[in-house]
Amino acid sequence: MIDEDGSEIKLIVRRMKCQGCGRIHHELPDCIVPYKRCCTELIALAVSDHAVDADTFPGENSTLVRLRVWFKLLREYVSRVREHYLLLFKIDLFSIKLNTAGGLKRIVRILANSNLWPQTRLALTVQT
Repeated sequence: MIDEDGSEIKLIVRRMKCQGCGRIHHELPDCIVPYKRCCTELIALAVSDHAVDADTFPGENSTLVRLRVWFKLLREYVSRVREHYLLLFKIDLFSIKLNTAGGLKRIVRILANSNLWPQTRLALTVQT
């Protein structure tokens, strides 16, 4: 994980096998977003309303641009599942400020734990 100051931190992620379905589940800490190398605070900094440019962001400019594009797509996805959450869980996702570290942690936990996190990886098994 890349921390707020640009340093790399190695995390130990606990893996658990479900006795029911046999799938492997990863227990991620709140400080990381699935499939992202940056910590939630760094992502919140990149997508915040404050002026952040390549000089003040502790990463590459391309990372800053990719995070902003990813966040825009995430906001659109959250707006599409808002009605679902409002009906089932009585949680208004728009009441959560996504562009803060705490809000990003909360929305990631809600989406990941309800199995609605948008996957960005594809794995194929080829049988011969």
